[in-house]
Amino acid sequence: AKRGEFVPPSPEQRLKAIKCIHEHFRGSEEDARALKAMLNSARARRGLAGDAKMAVVTGGNRAVKASLEKCGFILSDPDADFLNVFQIKWALAHADIDFVALLPQQISNHYPNTASELGAKVGLHRNLRSLEWFDKADMDEFLPRMFNCANPWEMQDFVEDFIFTAAAIEVQRFEQGLLPTWKGAEGNEVSRRRVLAAAHMMCNKFLDNKMALKGRGGKLREEAVVEGVLVLRDYYRLRPDLLPPLRDKARLESGEKEAG
Repeated sequence: AKRGEFVPPSPEQRLKAIKCIHEHFRGSEEDARALKAMLNSARARRGLAGDAKMAVVTGGNRAVKASLEKCGFILSDPDADFLNVFQIKWALAHADIDFVALLPQQISNHYPNTASELGAKVGLHRNLRSLEWFDKADMDEFLPRMFNCANPWEMQDFVEDFIFTAAAIEVQRFEQGLLPTWKGAEGNEVSRRRVLAAAHMMCNKFLDNKMALKGRGGKLREEAVVEGVLVLRDYYRLRPDLLPPLRDKARLESGEKEAG
């Protein structure tokens, strides 16, 4: 499998995971009997089989619902009386889980007392990002890139990463014998070479700067730029067709000088 590609677990891995869950969340026999009684009562009221698996999903989450149904779970109406009768609950919000009433044998997709640190994407991102300082681990090496666009610094990182990705795609298209994304380069070898040269330059600048910032060498070791080295006008060198029309051309040129 390629890096970052999802690989379904093998049957042995699934069995091992199920065993770990049973051992970790086994709880007491009293808890097990209480859950069994609730499930049996709900099954009887709904006319379900005695071994029917029950789950609750709040919010849209169509993919989660489809996956649970594929695994044989019967979904309960979140607004009905069976809201707290489940074996698995997938909630949209941390507050949708009643952790006081949650039994050890019941599984939810949130953890108690971690609403802002692990249960929310922003908190999870912030903690994973801090691994670089606490444990010398780079989250970008094991997790898809994440950005908190409410943070001006990370918004800037996102824009630069977007431009780098666009440039890398142009290089890959050239290697595969494809034309640039910009339709204006079709049939124009000069424009095609110009896009490729710009894309190659952007990839080199971006990667060199990242390596320098992480202390891994790079040509810019003495000139690493925390703010990034790619700006929006670089992207327009790849896609001139997306350049916003301006009545006053001097405004664009002035903006380029300020950005530079």
